Amino acid sequence: MTDIFLSYSSLDRDRVRPVRDALVAAGFDVFWDQAVPAGTDWDTWIRRNLGEARCAVVAWSVHSVTSDNVRHEATIARQQDRLVPLLIDALGVDRFPMGLYATQAANLTAWSGGTDDPEWLKLLAAVQAKATPRFVRHMMDALDAELVSERARRETAERRDRTLRDQIVKEAQQSQELRRELAEAREEAAELKARLEAALAQAQLPPPPTPVPRDARLAELSDAYRKVDAERSELASRLDVAERTVAELHQRLAGKPTPVAPAAPARPAPQAARPAAVELSEPSADEAAAAPRISTTTVSLKGAVWLERHWVWVVAAVAVFIIAIFSLPSSR
Repeated sequence: MTDIFLSYSSLDRDRVRPVRDALVAAGFDVFWDQAVPAGTDWDTWIRRNLGEARCAVVAWSVHSVTSDNVRHEATIARQQDRLVPLLIDALGVDRFPMGLYATQAANLTAWSGGTDDPEWLKLLAAVQAKATPRFVRHMMDALDAELVSERARRETAERRDRTLRDQIVKEAQQSQELRRELAEAREEAAELKARLEAALAQAQLPPPPTPVPRDARLAELSDAYRKVDAERSELASRLDVAERTVAELHQRLAGKPTPVAPAAPARPAPQAARPAAVELSEPSADEAAAAPRISTTTVSLKGAVWLERHWVWVVAAVAVFIIAIFSLPSSR
């Protein structure tokens, strides 16, 4: 079975030959009546090949429109829905065979043999649609649809790939910029640290004092209070001893025997009056040597007496002073 039955006028054989050659080059099996087998009836032979062909390409020209055979072959092909017309001459409606003008024809009047000519591609598509079996067309249509879908998926994947690549490049640039900023920040921090160390070395500033906890301050105040209380007790004891010594010396100057120290020492009056009837004699050498010591001891005893009377206020003043010192805010 042939693919194409080419119908034309014998007067247009040389003009139709390029069309036939182009169809053969496109892969089609083309029948045109060049050699009739010996002993074969021409009419029977033409009818058999026309019936076996998948489509009939009719070349309309000023010669073929007047050919009875061409018009008859075109009519049979149109009835079998296998007609593919083409124009090699410009023909008007009035010159076209009756009933055959309605079928759209490819216009090859200006065709120069190029395979990219729009009219040639139009003819080629019509021949493929007619010459291809129906099940093959269905398969080809399915393959074409799958190809279109695959092409769309591929284009989508390519666009996504380009987007991802652009994003990777952008993130790489941002990462490089962040690394550069980090390096600059580290350099600036190192420079500031060096300047700070140089300034501290130049100023020779002492390290900031460590703040003393509140419990430690209270402990220090308690220790200071105990020390002051111990000193007060010691001063009171020394005051008692000094008062007994003064009393003894006054008795010795007055010529009285030294009295025995009582169990509970009593505080003597600050200025004891001497008896008026007693006349003092000249002091001896030992008494004259002891007189300066008595004067110094008397002054110390007066200070001790004042401290013993006002020790509570002294301790309170010292405690307030210590608390004020430790309550000052410590500099860091």
